[in-house]
Amino acid sequence: MTSPRVSVILPNYNYGHFLHERIESILNQTFRDIELICIDDASSDHSRDILSHYVEHPNARVIFNATNHGSPFYSWNLGVSLAVGEFVWIAEADDLCDEDFLATMVQLMDSQESVGIAYCQSAVIDEYGNTTGSLLTWMQTFDDNRWSGGFVENGQYECRTMFCRCCEIANVSSALIRRKAYLTAGGADESSRLVGDWKLYLQILQEWDIAYTAKTLNRFRHHAGNLRSSTALNGIDIMEKYALARTMFPMLQLETVYEALARRSLLEQWFDCASRLWQRSHRYTHVTIFNLARSIDKSISQHTLSEIYSVCGFAALGACDQKTAAYWFLEAAKLNWRVLQNRGVLSVIARYPLSLRSKTQTELPDGQGRENAK
Repeated sequence: MTSPRVSVILPNYNYGHFLHERIESILNQTFRDIELICIDDASSDHSRDILSHYVEHPNARVIFNATNHGSPFYSWNLGVSLAVGEFVWIAEADDLCDEDFLATMVQLMDSQESVGIAYCQSAVIDEYGNTTGSLLTWMQTFDDNRWSGGFVENGQYECRTMFCRCCEIANVSSALIRRKAYLTAGGADESSRLVGDWKLYLQILQEWDIAYTAKTLNRFRHHAGNLRSSTALNGIDIMEKYALARTMFPMLQLETVYEALARRSLLEQWFDCASRLWQRSHRYTHVTIFNLARSIDKSISQHTLSEIYSVCGFAALGACDQKTAAYWFLEAAKLNWRVLQNRGVLSVIARYPLSLRSKTQTELPDGQGRENAK
């Protein structure tokens, strides 16, 4: 009996309310030569009940991890190690797909033996399955025309020009990966919570090419409970991206122009992150990101950190929390006194209780401040 051509890895943690619909979208593919490997990472919801219905399915295997491993990439690697297919599809449990997804992607892979990863365009859906947008909108922020049509590109070139700036495969459910390429690359980094996929693609594309179809065959579900949302809320996404860049830039030997674009992209993402991470408890997060950013970009100074603190201050104002806003503006002023030239900032600081201003006044003589840029 021949092995199935595609091994579908379905990692799950607490997505019981999406599981049945997701599994049926896989089993009802027009391309039938598949095996399904479901791996539940010790869910605490009703996922086990849903998955138990598929234990006897002839094309499915269900694995229940005894303990949660804290990273989706453990389940990815476990699934691929058990797979026998020529290709692997990591189908995340909260996403959906068109019934022709596999038929289209296998045909694309078969047409180019040098391709190690092929991916398609993705619609964005909400918790209830309603289409709310397209990942194309996000991708076009990096290049207006790059994803308007399909392409096959040299993997190393794609890394040096595009993957250095963003993980263009924003949702792994949209990709089909040659199993041999996955294994040769060493698998996904299980110590990572978010960028393990990005690192994996970079490794694969050092030896293989990449293909893309502009057909929208994948539906990426964006909701408050998914990992991308949770890591964005606590800054882990930015910290992991900067840590990856520290090893990625030397490995790719980037041309100056692309390294500059990559650095700018990271900095823009940090500023965007700061607009969400404005509670006082996030000060250490921003200091950690600052140290990581400095390790790859010496042009980032404490003036930059002052600007970040100012963004936090204005975000706090937007949330009607003037006390926290004043805290951030004073922290910004310690690093760059010119922050005090903004009359809106001065009016907020003036309302700050004198007892809470005393420490800052010792560091900002005569209320003017001093610049500590190093």
